[in-house]
Amino acid sequence: MSRVRIRLRPATAGRIIFFLILYLIALSFLPGLVPTRHAAAEAAAAVAGPGPPAEAARRPGHVLIVGYRLNGRNLARVLRTNGLPYTVLEVDASIVRRARREGEDIHFGDASRRESLLRCRVGEAAVVVLAISDRAATRAAVTLTRQINPAATIIARTRLVTEVPELRRR
Repeated sequence: MSRVRIRLRPATAGRIIFFLILYLIALSFLPGLVPTRHAAAEAAAAVAGPGPPAEAARRPGHVLIVGYRLNGRNLARVLRTNGLPYTVLEVDASIVRRARREGEDIHFGDASRRESLLRCRVGEAAVVVLAISDRAATRAAVTLTRQINPAATIIARTRLVTEVPELRRR
């Protein structure tokens, strides 16, 4: 498998990093705003409706955004504004329905499940951004992403710096 790279202008890369940093800061001070994933969420897949057109994610080298709350939405907006291909994976069916109505390329699923990541073409993603607060799901998603696409760059949100070495070992 060949390595796929996305070329970003320095200003674009700076905006992406800026929003990721804002995301980390906001969640450090407001952890109660981000709900944890629910066991019943997978059962809501039927409610989420048909899948999105996924035009952007059909091109190799896309960005996979896991989590479509405030920071996932902001990152998607920056990528869309700059014409960069991306797709989103979200565990909350109501968020998926709303985003689909707005024309977003979003899939319902849990990032800790291989099938969900494969549906988003994680094997062809250049970058995977884990914008979720669930530590167990983040660890599982990092492990699965590494198994499926060892060349992908993974950006993961953590609450504590002490979590970083464990994620790097996965």
